[in-house]
Amino acid sequence: MIRSSDYTATIAKKMFVVFSGTAASALVARFLGPEMRAEYAFIQNSAAILVVVLNFGLSNYYQSLRRQQGPGACAGFVAVSIKMAALLMLAALLLTGVLNPVHHMILIVACCSLLRLQFQAVSLVENIQGASIATMLGSLAEVLAMVLVWFWAPHAVGWVVCAFISKEFVNTALSLRAIVRGPDQVSTGSLFSIKSLVSQKSFPVVRSAMMRSIPLFFLIVSTTTLYKVDVLIQSELNVNARDIGIYVVGVLVAEYLWIFSDIFKDVQTSRTARGEDARGVASAHRMALFLTIIIYILFLCFGKFAINLVFGSSFSESYEISLLMLIANIFMIPSKVIGSYLISIYNVKKYVSIMVFSLILNVILNFIFIPHWGVYGSLMANILSYSVAGIGVILIFYVHTNIDFRDILLVKRRDVSAVFARFYRNDRGDV
Repeated sequence: MIRSSDYTATIAKKMFVVFSGTAASALVARFLGPEMRAEYAFIQNSAAILVVVLNFGLSNYYQSLRRQQGPGACAGFVAVSIKMAALLMLAALLLTGVLNPVHHMILIVACCSLLRLQFQAVSLVENIQGASIATMLGSLAEVLAMVLVWFWAPHAVGWVVCAFISKEFVNTALSLRAIVRGPDQVSTGSLFSIKSLVSQKSFPVVRSAMMRSIPLFFLIVSTTTLYKVDVLIQSELNVNARDIGIYVVGVLVAEYLWIFSDIFKDVQTSRTARGEDARGVASAHRMALFLTIIIYILFLCFGKFAINLVFGSSFSESYEISLLMLIANIFMIPSKVIGSYLISIYNVKKYVSIMVFSLILNVILNFIFIPHWGVYGSLMANILSYSVAGIGVILIFYVHTNIDFRDILLVKRRDVSAVFARFYRNDRGDV
C-alpha cells in the first residue's frame, strides 16, 4: 500500500531538488566557465565511482537487512557507517601532502558522500518524509554556499568542492535525525546515543553484508560507473575541455528532468523493503515512464530558452546534449523503479549480469565513437548501452512475476487518477 503522504513528501523533495539543484548548477557553471566546469566534473565523477567501491553495496543491502530483521537492524547499520567514515577521513588526513590536490579533493568528497549515501539509504526506509526534508535542506545548503562563493571567493574549483561538501554534511546530519525519529525506531525505543553507537557490534553486520552484498556491490559499481564513465573517458582521450564542460551541463539538465521518475523509485524503495508486491511496482514503473515522456515533450518546446536563461549563452549547445541524453535516460527508468524491487527481494544475479554487460558495452562504444564524433559519440554509446540495460531489466521482471508487458509499460487512466487522488486524501489504496 502507498500512503499519499509518501508521494506528497517525495514529490515535494524532487521539485525542490530540481529547482535548487538547477540554481546551484547555474552558479557553478557561470562561476567556473566550460573549461573549469570540466575539471569539476572529473572530480565529481571520480569521487562518485570511488564511493560505490568503498560502500561495497552496504547502502543497498540495508533494504534486504531491514526486511529480514525488522527495526532492530537500524542501530547496528548506523554504527557501521559512522565507523567506516571515521576510518576513511583519518586516511584522507594522513594522505594530506602525499596525493596531488585533485586526487586529495576526490578522496575527501568520497568520504563525505559515502556517509551521506549510507545514512540516506537508511532514512529512506525508516522515515521517508524525514529523508525528503534532509535532501531538500542539503540542496538548499549548497545553493547558499555557492552564493557565498560567488560573491567572496576567487574563481577556483576548490571553492565549488567546499560548497558541495556543505550539502553532503547537512544531508548527512538531517538524515541521521530522520532515522532517530523514524516511527518504528521510536515505537521500539531504540537508543542512538553516542555511547550506544560506539558500543554496537559492527562485525556481525559487516560480515553478513560482505557475504550477501557481493552481487549488490557489482550492481551499484556497474550502474554508477555506467552513468559516470563517459566524462572520464573523454578526459582520457583528450577531448576539448570546453566541449566536455558543455556536455556535462547538458547531461546534468537531463538528469534533473529524469529525476521526476525518482518520485516512484524512492517510494517503491521504502515500500518494497516493507513488503510491497510486484503489481505496485509495475504501476509505479508505468507512471514513471509516462511522467518522464511528458517532461521530455515540455523540454523539447522550451528547453533551449531555459538553458540560455539559466546557464548563459556559452552553454547553449547543451540543449542538444540534453535532448539526446534524455532518450538514453528513458531506457534506464526500469533500472530505477523495477531495480529497487529486485534488490529488496534479493533477486539480483540476472540484474547484475545485465548491468555489467551494459557497462562493458558502454566503455567499448565510448572508445570507438569518441575519436570520431567527440562528446556526441558518448551520447550514442549511452543510448545503445542504456537501452540494453532497460530492456534486460524489464525481461527479468516479466520472467519473475509473469506480469503482462502492457501492465509494465502502458499507463492506464486509473493510474493517473489514483496518483492525483492521493494528493488530496490520506487514505490507503493501491496505486
